[in-house]
Amino acid sequence: MYKEEAPPPTHHMSCHTRLPIGISLEDGTLLIRATGTNGLYPYCFGVFAALQDHIDLTRVRFETSSGSGFAAMILLANLPMRQILNLWLRRYAAVVKQHGHVSLIKDMHLYKLIFYHLMDTLRCSDVEMPCTKHRVVVVHSTTRKMRILSDFDDGESWCGAVTASASLFPCPSSLCDIEWAHGWDTGPYIDGDWACRYRRRQCPGIMSFPIEQRGRAPMNAHIRRKWIKLAYTWLGLLVPQSALYDEGYKDALKHVVPQCVAHIGASRPESQCKSDDICDKVSQLKIFFHELTRRFEDIPPPPSQRLLEYNRTSSRVAFKLLVLLWTAALLHNIMHKTLTRRIAPKMKTVST
Repeated sequence: MYKEEAPPPTHHMSCHTRLPIGISLEDGTLLIRATGTNGLYPYCFGVFAALQDHIDLTRVRFETSSGSGFAAMILLANLPMRQILNLWLRRYAAVVKQHGHVSLIKDMHLYKLIFYHLMDTLRCSDVEMPCTKHRVVVVHSTTRKMRILSDFDDGESWCGAVTASASLFPCPSSLCDIEWAHGWDTGPYIDGDWACRYRRRQCPGIMSFPIEQRGRAPMNAHIRRKWIKLAYTWLGLLVPQSALYDEGYKDALKHVVPQCVAHIGASRPESQCKSDDICDKVSQLKIFFHELTRRFEDIPPPPSQRLLEYNRTSSRVAFKLLVLLWTAALLHNIMHKTLTRRIAPKMKTVST
């Protein structure tokens, strides 16, 4: 059954203080509560990849909002983290080339790509109903109330909830007409990270990225300062940041994995894949997303009409700017020569 839950009680957040922030032990399983990634999604993939390589994921559950939900889905579906991240970066680059960065966000092409990318990769999983171990935080776009969606009936509902949890605009909607029946009936929803920001002020017990230690600053010195995190937020929407994957993996090995192993042990089932494995089914997935057919194909679609119009507009603006700069330079040159002719004789008279 598709279920909407109330927020968990705050006293759970303070238990098991030796575990990293955002991780608690409940009934012998680890519950990981994670917030959005703010453009650091490769770093989040690296953190969860370390968990994939070193702990038993059958004893792990997740409650996520925004970008952290993608990595949690791949982890629960038992698919190799690095291969899925590389696949996403290639698909993302192809859609950017088709629509451009502005239309990608404004016209919600990004969120349609996210939904169908998750649906496509989920078909490669051999795990039965992994969505039962994942709770997704969303915010209703009209009432602005937080909801926690869980116990999904199928992969479509799971992918829809994770996509809406990361959306800056109402989802589903006319711009983002994804195949998510529950979202059309009860939504639309927007980014669940808005709720997590409020929850962190009330009870700071949610994992953020870069990961933090209790009472201390973020552990990763490369992305510690707020202005650097802000830069990564925008860079994460514009360029691939695959190097952050290794940063997250190293941080998790040092500050997350040892504490988790101490509580649930280090045994891993043989069927659990490793982060650097190659899945044959994933290798056969296609790159180019066609919105009309809602499928991935081998042949790239033509550039969108909006991108062509944007390029033409940009060309006109660039041409006008060049003409303006050329005119300004010409006027400056004329004025300089005129003033030189008028002032030079006077300067000679004064000097004599």
